[in-house]
This record gives sequence, structure tokens and C-alpha cells, in this order.
Amino acid sequence: MNRRAFTLIEVLVAMMIVALLSATGMFAYKMAISQISRQNGVTFHDVMVYGRLQNLFHGTYFYTIQKSKEFTDDFDVLYLFKASPRRILFVSDMPLYGDRLALVELFLKEGKLLYRQSPVYDDRQNYKNPAIFDDAPTVTLLENLENPRFVFKKYYDLPKDYTSKIPGLVELLYRRDGMDRAMMFSPRYEVYTLKSFLKSRKAIF
Repeated sequence: MNRRAFTLIEVLVAMMIVALLSATGMFAYKMAISQISRQNGVTFHDVMVYGRLQNLFHGTYFYTIQKSKEFTDDFDVLYLFKASPRRILFVSDMPLYGDRLALVELFLKEGKLLYRQSPVYDDRQNYKNPAIFDDAPTVTLLENLENPRFVFKKYYDLPKDYTSKIPGLVELLYRRDGMDRAMMFSPRYEVYTLKSFLKSRKAIF
């Protein structure tokens, strides 16, 4: 039985057809995104920032402090979430840069949404009152925002030993190009259930 193999010319023609179809599809996709952006005033950069901030808030997390210098299972589990209309400071295990647990800060200044982060576990850090380091770089995430502000909703009822409350919903409200806009984020509030779990498992972080 004779088998006919593909010739080099046929393979090249097939590859050119696939490449042409891919390029056409990508062009159509970009045109559709561009049209949606023009209609809604939302840029591709806005979408990318929104996705990164969703991950940042979903990474809302705790941190631990050893009560003694020896490596034991005796440790404190602490939470930090400071919220105001112009600034948010919290701990996240999904920071925008790197993969280490970090103290992150989002703040509004001169019509911009700005971001900074510093490691939680660092010799320079004050664990009882962690802060962003002075040498932490400031990154502009969004700009040209009119009257921007953070709004916090759906605070959860928590045990008395929790000193920081985590909102169930964070909204970034602003106006741009004559339109009112909003970005909504959901912090991971389940971290509150981890304290008893850690104590029962005697886990060290």
C-alpha cells in the first residue's frame, strides 16, 4: 500500500494559512477590545490593573510572631487592615511584586492611585506595628482620576481578640472622562478562621 507523505511545500503552505488565520483573529480581537474601550472609556491598562488588584486583595493574610527567641510552637497570629477613604494598608501573600508575604499600601494622591510594598519578615520591621519602608518605591497604577476615594462595606462580626476588621467589599470610586466609575474588590476574610486551625496544628510560618 502506497503512502503519500506531505511535501515541504505543502507544510509551508499550511503553516502560512494557520499564521494568516491567527493574525486575522488577533486583529479582530484587538479591534473588539478597542471598540469596547471607546464605548465604556475603559482602557486595556485599566483591565490589567483591576486584575492585579483583585489578586492583591484576595491575598489578604495574617502574619505570625514568635513569642520567644527559641523556635517553638508558641506564636502570635496577627492581622492588619487599616482602611480610610484615601489609604489602605494591609498584609497580602499575593503582592504585586515578588512572592513574599508583604505589607502593601494603596493610596490616593493628586488624582493618582499609588502603590508601595515592604516585606513583613525583615530585620528592619517592627512586627507589633509594621510599616512601609522609607526606601520602598512608589508605583503609579492609575492616573487622571477625579475625586477618587475608597469605600468599605460589609464588615463581619468577629471575635473580641481581633483588633483589625477586614471589610467584605472595597470600592474604588472615581470620575474620569465625564463618567462615574467604580472598581470593586473582595478581601479574603476567611483568614479569620485560621487562628484556631494554626493553634490546633501547631504550625510555624
